[in-house]
Amino acid sequence: MLQTNEDFLNSVSFISENQAEYSILTDLYIRCPQKIFLLELVELSKIKELFSDVVQTINQRYKSYDLRLFVLENSGTVSDSIIESVAGSSLQDEQIINHAIDISQRNDSFVFARTRNALVLLHKGKFDHNFKNIFADKQMLIELEKDRKDIDQLEWVFEEFHLQRKYSKCEYIVSGKINNNVSEQQLRNHLISFLEQKTKLHIVTELCTSKTKDEESVDIGVIDSNNRVAIIEVKFFIKQGYFEDGKKKAYSPKRFKDGYMQLSRYCIHLNKDNYDLHSAFLYMFYAHSKTKNEILEDAKAYLDEYLGVSGGELCSEQFRNHYKGTICDDMLDLKSIV
Repeated sequence: MLQTNEDFLNSVSFISENQAEYSILTDLYIRCPQKIFLLELVELSKIKELFSDVVQTINQRYKSYDLRLFVLENSGTVSDSIIESVAGSSLQDEQIINHAIDISQRNDSFVFARTRNALVLLHKGKFDHNFKNIFADKQMLIELEKDRKDIDQLEWVFEEFHLQRKYSKCEYIVSGKINNNVSEQQLRNHLISFLEQKTKLHIVTELCTSKTKDEESVDIGVIDSNNRVAIIEVKFFIKQGYFEDGKKKAYSPKRFKDGYMQLSRYCIHLNKDNYDLHSAFLYMFYAHSKTKNEILEDAKAYLDEYLGVSGGELCSEQFRNHYKGTICDDMLDLKSIV
């Protein structure tokens, strides 16, 4: 039993000691895409200081018509030699891994193998399963990152947000009624959390749209890698009888018009300050006796009114150019209410 405990402790120490090297080696999956090769290291720690040199050498000397072994020498140089004079892509994964096993076993070294379908590390002829686990985790993160949406896919994200709410417990729903203390801030923050999880965008709470008017802040600003900005104004209205307190109500469908007017001002400010405005959305939470189609008709009616003449002032051209849509989210449209 004592020996088992020592083995376990040694294993934990080894994992901790090589964690950085494993993580760096997995980056070759991204930095040397579509390349099939072997990389031998006598000392694993060398990859930390010489990773850039290794990547540069592989990308410069790699040939698609042969299988190459790159060697990171203890001196810090990177050499290469041909293992087989046939395209690596024509070889089975097993054939390439067998080469890696032989080299690793013969030289008591680490050999990293990049095949068509696998990424493995061998040490003294044996598979390093700790590396395999780390690569699997990183690959999962890479796949998740691929699934994260961009600024052009916000409407898809809004739909996914509604579906998540529909099939998940909502903190502002109590026994089929809306919590008396629900607020726009709470609803906004719920949406922000989802945007952070599902998009690759920079999310800004209370984005100030004017350099001179601090109070002119839109609920949510989203910014992509090209500095394009989308703005989202969050509002809600709840008919009497839908709160826990049967006598309580909050706002009315007129909130649609309020939202359009605010978005118009924000569009004007952002345009004036030379922001690259991509789109503007109104996200309306509601609980009402009207059907979803009737609520959508209300939203359209208020929009049509505003796009005509509102309060004696024409709707701004900036709003017309950048308004993309109104999302109507029934707060009580839940699969199961707990």
